[in-house]
Amino acid sequence: FDATNSLAYLAYTSGNPIMGEILYNRAVILSNKLQYASTKANCYNLRAYGFRTQTKLDSAAFYYQMALNINDTLSPHSAIYGYDNLASIHTSKGDFNSALLALTKAIDIAKRTNNQIAYGSVLGASSFVYGLVGEFEQGLKNSDTALSIFNKTGNTVRLANAYISRGTLLENQGQYKEAIRSFMIADSIYKEQKLNEYRTTAFTDMGVV
Repeated sequence: FDATNSLAYLAYTSGNPIMGEILYNRAVILSNKLQYASTKANCYNLRAYGFRTQTKLDSAAFYYQMALNINDTLSPHSAIYGYDNLASIHTSKGDFNSALLALTKAIDIAKRTNNQIAYGSVLGASSFVYGLVGEFEQGLKNSDTALSIFNKTGNTVRLANAYISRGTLLENQGQYKEAIRSFMIADSIYKEQKLNEYRTTAFTDMGVV
């Protein structure tokens, strides 16, 4: 099941929805044989991802919610990222209130289960959405907490990504010098980690400021 599931994700990601659909159907058959709630939830998430890659956002949201109906009680870790995925769909649709509601649920679960990496990730995601709705103070507060978590855990890539998000918030507030500083810190981390593909984002953001 896991191999078929992974291959289906790869097919959807590479822009081959027909093969993704074939592999998804195989995964469903295997899941039905296994009769595990976890594989059923995985199939829902896979279905949602397939629709997401084809920008069928309403269908993606529906299947992400179906997966969450299982993972809310079965797997707190999976539920955190399920709410994060759902929030991303709502953000793409411009429904920022629903996005923040989903992210708040993810934050609560991550905090309650002491999942620090997930906690930092969803805080970072929420800071972006708070920036979109003009709540910069709350956005920066969540961004600061995310930065602190990734500093402590040594997760350098997530730390750099958090600096990019923080820079965007500061830029939208008109704090251009601080924004450039955040982008430059992110770029220095990407450079140190030899992640040149990520440096393009930092350069682009610095050029916009």
